[in-house]
Amino acid sequence: MKNLKELKFTTLDASQMKQVKGGGLLNDTIGIVNTTVNSTANAANTAVTKVYKALNIDLAGIIKAVI
Repeated sequence: MKNLKELKFTTLDASQMKQVKGGGLLNDTIGIVNTTVNSTANAANTAVTKVYKALNIDLAGIIKAVI
């Protein structure tokens, strides 16, 4: 088992993380966090879209008008 300094990596991929003590758990945790963030962002986007549709607001039209 090597430590980060011995590996001399600035960015670790999944296979490299498994070479570091505790790295596999860290990699799994990062994956869960990324999935949660993406799911939350997608859910928020879907909710906003539903509200705009329910209010019959043309979001694309508003964006074009602002830009």
